[in-house]
Amino acid sequence: MPDLIEYRVREIKRYIVTRYEQTAGNGVSSVAGEFDNSESAYRSAYAMAFAEREEAGLPPGDPSIQFPATSPAYPIIGAL
Repeated sequence: MPDLIEYRVREIKRYIVTRYEQTAGNGVSSVAGEFDNSESAYRSAYAMAFAEREEAGLPPGDPSIQFPATSPAYPIIGAL
């Protein structure tokens, strides 16, 4: 038997990217990814929104695809 067994509670900070879809007034949200830092989460969310917009053939600025809110820490370079 060990001399000591210790349990601790530690804070872990994670970031998730969610995808919300609304059709005919009904909405559903799902987790699209989990990340260790906000920069990775933000960049991934942007890439997912961009890919989905391209796949749908929608023009930049179309309101049916909402990109993550911009942040001074993670500015978007180029046009949406």
